[in-house]
Formats: sequence, C-alpha cells, structure tokens
Amino acid sequence: MPTPDFIRHIRDTVGHQLLQLPGVSVIVFDGQGRVLLQRRVDDQWWALISGLTLICFERSQQL
Repeated sequence: MPTPDFIRHIRDTVGHQLLQLPGVSVIVFDGQGRVLLQRRVDDQWWALISGLTLICFERSQQL
C-alpha cells in the first residue's frame, strides 16, 4: 500500500521526526488453525494483517 496523502503532507511539514499514529493488527485463524498473513509491499516479507486506523471509528469497526 502506498503512503497515504495525509502522511506525505505531515512529512513535508515535520520531516523525519517520529510520528505516533494509531494502528491495528489482527491474527486471523482458519478452522485448521492456520494463520492468515499478508505479503508486505516494501520488503516482500510475510506479516500479520495490519494498517493505519482512523480515530473516528471504534476499534471493532476497524477490524
């Protein structure tokens, strides 16, 4: 997933300072106990399902 426009705008302002952004990760199991993973775009490694969240939503809505 490419960097969202609002993050690019923040980066234009603050440079490489630390940004603390809300996020969520989930572990999804199927009936056989296997874990669903996603392949990262940046380094092609396998990872848990995760991403940035919007503050206006409840946590349960973001999953």
